[in-house]
Amino acid sequence: MRCAPLLVVLIAALSVTAAACSDGAREASLVQVGDATRPGLLPDAGSDTPANDTAQADTDPLDSTAAESGDSAPDIGPSECTADVLCIATACTTGRCVDGACVFALAGPGTTCDDGDPCTPVDTCQGTTCAGSGLLACDDQDPCTNDRCSPGVGCDFAPKVCDDANTCTTDACRAGVGCVSTPITCAPTDVACSVSACDPAVGCTTVAAADGAACDDGRVCTLDVCSNGACVTSANGCDDGNGCTSDGCLPEGGCDFVPVQGCANEDECIGRVAGAACNDSDPTTSADMCIAGNCHGYTLTRIPGTTVTGEQGLVVSEIDDGPEGWTAVFWTIDFLTNQSWLLAGLTTATAPVLYTNTLSDARIAGLRDGFAGNSDGRLWRLDGGQWSSDHVWDTALGASGRDVINAIFTVHGADLGVSRTRLAWIVGGDESGWLRLCKQSDGAIVCSAQVMGDGDPVPRAIAGVPTCDGAADCTGAALVSGADTWLGGGFNYSDAYENPTGLAPTWQVGYRPDAPGNRATHAAAAWSDDAGVRALVVGDNGYLLLRRGDGSWRGPLFLRDGQTSRDFSGAWVGAGVVIVSAHRLGSNGTVVHELWVAPRDSDLERGGNWIVHELGRFPDVEAAGLYDVAGKTDGEVRVVGAVRRTNDLFDWLDGAVWVRPP
Repeated sequence: MRCAPLLVVLIAALSVTAAACSDGAREASLVQVGDATRPGLLPDAGSDTPANDTAQADTDPLDSTAAESGDSAPDIGPSECTADVLCIATACTTGRCVDGACVFALAGPGTTCDDGDPCTPVDTCQGTTCAGSGLLACDDQDPCTNDRCSPGVGCDFAPKVCDDANTCTTDACRAGVGCVSTPITCAPTDVACSVSACDPAVGCTTVAAADGAACDDGRVCTLDVCSNGACVTSANGCDDGNGCTSDGCLPEGGCDFVPVQGCANEDECIGRVAGAACNDSDPTTSADMCIAGNCHGYTLTRIPGTTVTGEQGLVVSEIDDGPEGWTAVFWTIDFLTNQSWLLAGLTTATAPVLYTNTLSDARIAGLRDGFAGNSDGRLWRLDGGQWSSDHVWDTALGASGRDVINAIFTVHGADLGVSRTRLAWIVGGDESGWLRLCKQSDGAIVCSAQVMGDGDPVPRAIAGVPTCDGAADCTGAALVSGADTWLGGGFNYSDAYENPTGLAPTWQVGYRPDAPGNRATHAAAAWSDDAGVRALVVGDNGYLLLRRGDGSWRGPLFLRDGQTSRDFSGAWVGAGVVIVSAHRLGSNGTVVHELWVAPRDSDLERGGNWIVHELGRFPDVEAAGLYDVAGKTDGEVRVVGAVRRTNDLFDWLDGAVWVRPP
């Protein structure tokens, strides 16, 4: 029979069995739901259970279907509807509006759904449940984050904390790299024979220095090394090289040289400090002093002003022991008082060799190591016994710009061939200063500008300590320079500047006076010892400026009464002594030529460590005096200047060269 529109009403409270219909009616695929019924799903069309079966009549059709499928009934939406969109289904059910009632069905297995968790990229229906699978890959390509997916939240990139559990490192995360552990630097210890070390468990600590490491027991005359963590004296550091003395170290510091009785050497310099006055028993010498363990005085050689053709007066203004022997600068004056300069060989003081091709009215200065400059900015060079200004060094200097040359300092390695590297610092100027660093490598020369402080000072002198790799080429030098800032009226700011490597384009201010003074800079000398790099800058009116080994400057030094009456002209350090040339006005119209000498390793700030030696007294005329001093490590020293010509009515000058043999 054909049923009227089938309304299956399930009244759970009464458990009423619905009227039976034909099998054809059971082919319907959806359950129609009334107002008072529980919505549900029809059994599968192929079910063997008849519609009017007693079991079916006693059981809720939804429950029966859920039992057969193994799934619980879906949580679905409202029963009444007027359109499909009003039948809101769960993630894994579908709903339709049929004759005013919502009818629902399960989605097929594997149907795509969304379980609401961003960490499961693949979501499918499993019965009535939307199940997520897989894990979302979170990677921000930043090694400094910990990347993970938080359920219900999504990707989380927390900063990474780096810690290698080692107290001897500083741990940090470096962008693009990741965790980096950098070893820490432990502060050095001031405990003798101890060194700083780092223990990964406790951090910085101190451990015993290796046996044989250098140390200092506080006495300057001992050679000290570390042994089992203690500083011990390994040898006596006092040795004057004299077999006729007993060399000892005083408990309070310093060396003691006691003459050995009966020893053949009776030289009176035994046990005397370097530079001490002595008597060489030669009445023709003056300023006898102890240098390199020997007592010798200075012998004066006069070089007549007429030695240079057409000239009347002569001053030897500079002296240097260059690569081809002793060389000097001759400053000459003709009968009309016209001035000129030239270079001369002085290996034999009594027979100077004149390089007449250098003669001109351009002032020559800066004699150093086979180089010299002039007031035209030309750079002279000695090569093969000849001086020339036509060479690659002068060409390179000209390409960088020229000005008045006042002083030169050079360094080079032991290899004297063409492949050696050589550096030359050229300083000068007249009203304003200028500096050039010229470098030679395999024959090529390049000069570059350097600058010196502010106020446009004029560098007058330069000295330094070369930085060399053993016996190989020198790569630089610790330099000092004395400079004057002219204010007029004879007053200057006399400053000192430093360049610790010689290569920095800008020099540092080392010393700057509080007020200008009536003095000008003339010369500088530098040396190194256990205290560090030390230097002297000297000038007129008693100007002495000292650089201590710790880098501080002390000056101007005032060592004794009458110092300001001296003009200091030259400075040299070597053979264990510091020598400064000077002259002053004496009594009865004389000019006194002096050498101020002190042991190189002494406290140069103490006036008692300086010994003043007199070379001689001569008639006081203009330009007479001492101008420069230089020496060798074997104790040979030469001092140059000018003295009034004997029995001359016109006060002409002779060049003066004092020679102390080694």
